[in-house]
Amino acid sequence: IDETAEAVGRLAFHSVVAGEHKVCIKSTSAAWPEASKSAKFFLKLEIHGNDAELTPDAAKKSDLSSLEQELETLDNQVDLILKDLEYAKTQEQHFRDQSERINLRIMWWSLFQTLLLLLSGVWQIVHLQNFFRAKKLV
Repeated sequence: IDETAEAVGRLAFHSVVAGEHKVCIKSTSAAWPEASKSAKFFLKLEIHGNDAELTPDAAKKSDLSSLEQELETLDNQVDLILKDLEYAKTQEQHFRDQSERINLRIMWWSLFQTLLLLLSGVWQIVHLQNFFRAKKLV
């Protein structure tokens, strides 16, 4: 979706589909700094979970009783909580997989160091034996 904002002001975007969204900011102003310079701007994202208002067949707020409005609000809050739980579950899975990969690397690195230490010890023993034989001390 391509939307253009005023030079100064606000821009609102309502997404009908839940999920990951990307924001791309581009300036057409000549006052925008060159690519080698940095610029600061303020970006505020507000995320609301009013999915019921976005559907075209949703009833008007005036047609609902206060109890129905409260139920709708609670239903939206439950949906948000479930979405947050699902996100937390996927994050936990990602971090668990990452932790297992790191633990595996640590185990192999430890085994490599132990093997290297043992080989170094064997080499030193053989080298010292050959040295003492060459000097006829043994």
